[in-house]
Amino acid sequence: PYSPKPSPEGILAAAAILGTPTAQILVVGDFVFDIEAGHKAGALTAFLTNGSPSCPSACPPDFILKRLGDLRSLFDGPAPLPHP
Repeated sequence: PYSPKPSPEGILAAAAILGTPTAQILVVGDFVFDIEAGHKAGALTAFLTNGSPSCPSACPPDFILKRLGDLRSLFDGPAPLPHP
């Protein structure tokens, strides 16, 4: 029973369960509330456009993905997930 997004409660709870700092979490979502919740939790965020040209401008994401398969490109390479 956590508050719905854009509240960060669900993300913070997941981070606590995983024992992972929120700064090491990537929140991927296709709605502005997903991105807002991620920012409020202190996590990195990726907006999934699903082919739509729109992207939340009031709360810009750290990364923009056209499709879910593009997520892999954030993790390819020798370094950890880059922070923009």
